[in-house]
Amino acid sequence: RRRSSWVTVADLPPSYPFGAEDAPTNVVFGQEPSRLTQRISAGTLAKLVEHLTWHDFVDPDFIPMFLLTYVGFTTSSELLALLEQRFDVPIPAKIQEDPEELQSFQQFFIKPVRNRVFTVLFRWIEDHWYYFAENPGLLYRLQAFVDGPFQQGLPMAHPILKRLIDKKVAGESKEYQLFGAKVPKSRPPEVKAMNAWDQPLQFMAFHPEELARQLTLVDFEFFRAIRPTECLRQAWTKEDKTMRAPTIVRMIEHFNAVNRWVTMSVLHSESSRTRGEVVSRFIDVSAQLRAMNNYSSVMAVTAGLLSSPVTRLKKTWQQVNSSRTKLFEELVDLVSPTMNYKNLRLALHTESPPCIPFLGVPLNDLLFGDEGNEDFVGAVRLINFEKWRTIAEIIQDLRNYQSVPYSFRVEPIVRAFLENIPDTQALDEKQLHALSCEREPKSGRGSMGSGGSTEKLKGWRESFKRKAKSERNLNKDGPALAHDRSATQQSPRLEHSLSSSVPPAGTLSPTSSPRPSLRSTSDAIGNAQS
Repeated sequence: RRRSSWVTVADLPPSYPFGAEDAPTNVVFGQEPSRLTQRISAGTLAKLVEHLTWHDFVDPDFIPMFLLTYVGFTTSSELLALLEQRFDVPIPAKIQEDPEELQSFQQFFIKPVRNRVFTVLFRWIEDHWYYFAENPGLLYRLQAFVDGPFQQGLPMAHPILKRLIDKKVAGESKEYQLFGAKVPKSRPPEVKAMNAWDQPLQFMAFHPEELARQLTLVDFEFFRAIRPTECLRQAWTKEDKTMRAPTIVRMIEHFNAVNRWVTMSVLHSESSRTRGEVVSRFIDVSAQLRAMNNYSSVMAVTAGLLSSPVTRLKKTWQQVNSSRTKLFEELVDLVSPTMNYKNLRLALHTESPPCIPFLGVPLNDLLFGDEGNEDFVGAVRLINFEKWRTIAEIIQDLRNYQSVPYSFRVEPIVRAFLENIPDTQALDEKQLHALSCEREPKSGRGSMGSGGSTEKLKGWRESFKRKAKSERNLNKDGPALAHDRSATQQSPRLEHSLSSSVPPAGTLSPTSSPRPSLRSTSDAIGNAQS
């Protein structure tokens, strides 16, 4: 049994989409020495699918990256059609009368190609079933292909694919159970119900650890539901974002609600001592969130405490003891935007899941990955897969965190409170600032706390302001942010509308340089002044 060495791709019929030899006009590879190890950089759609199902080797990294991002440059219907054509390999005319060469061609080309198509289909169905679940026409075509040409060409693999499709149709996916039976050995005190549900400071009756646990479960529900399609083409910034990126939009809204809830809770009481207790409680909650690797709510809570209406409350911060002040400084350092959120990124990549990232960082990475790279390259306009590889790496990081759930048990009382957080839109930014001034009227002296903590907080806010000013200069033509930029400043927010202006040449190197930070978040926090 010898390989049919004198049969080349060019011997395949012209009607076969994968019958063209590699050439600069249809594919571009990296600098690796051989085809077996080359990394595809750009190509026609047919060449990308050919590489996806190459008969001589399997590229394990290329398949998941392609399936994560293909809707950015083609459609599911077109991809399925190309896989069907790829599976149906024609026999070159010059070997049809040579049984030995025909057997060799079938063994070393047709069978490997069909096995690669099987692999791609299996991963597509297993990891991205929603494409088929939401498109009955696509599902019908898939089933017709699997029960027809696929079964005839790969009878041994047909039952595997058939069973997988049947399980998916029946809803028997392999998704994990969000709330497992396992509960950590160390549990906080039992939660006691309040007599009145309308008390704004009801959460003070909850243990900080339990409040952090339940907030983490809520956050993770949002986070795990984000689909790769929501991360493509800046879907969360478009006019139809609620249709194209519904989960990202909901998670952003939840982040902003928690952020404003923290600010309003601190301002609720007329007593500086009570306000100090509320600030201390939120510091404890944020520290627990940090221990649970919930960086999303760590940012929301910490930034809420650093909002202008809160940081100006000198008497309030004087009620916070030194140990909590030091703890808060550590949290501030963690979420600082310095060096493009260096500390936050480092913590995120050194901790083991379960983990919930601050969504602003990957969203901004995706934005710049999209805007900083062309869709097509060369005069023949080949699909720039290096761009989609960069985006796929970011999405894959998110999916890795999505795959490991938290095992905390739901506490109904705390959960009910978090699902009905007091109306965070009851007061606008001017009203919050006015309420803050009512709680502690302005004085001629500095406003935030005293001593080293004051300088620490001011320094963090100043870093946001400098970053925001720098980015506004780079994005003068970008759209204005959605929130008000009035003299009475607001608390940090994660916005739906990010800058859509393309960064200047030299400011982005998606494969090596640090990724730019989230403009809207840094801009908002940077403008928070007392």
